[in-house]
Amino acid sequence: MSKTQLFRYINDLVRLEYVRITGGHINKGFSYQVSWWDHYTAMRQQVRQHLHDQLAALEAGTPGNASGTLEPATVL
Repeated sequence: MSKTQLFRYINDLVRLEYVRITGGHINKGFSYQVSWWDHYTAMRQQVRQHLHDQLAALEAGTPGNASGTLEPATVL
């Protein structure tokens, strides 16, 4: 990975507020710290909940629709 490409990726992460500069100088380089972990943990929780809901629907015998996703169970 080139120095320019790495610089661009780091700047994108700083701009999106995933990391922040914690020290250093422009001539000697910066130190970075991850500043936003909540998105990652929240996303993991959402994926876990979605998979749990799909398993529960499969166990209940919910039919799938044409796109392959599960439809909610209907109460008769």
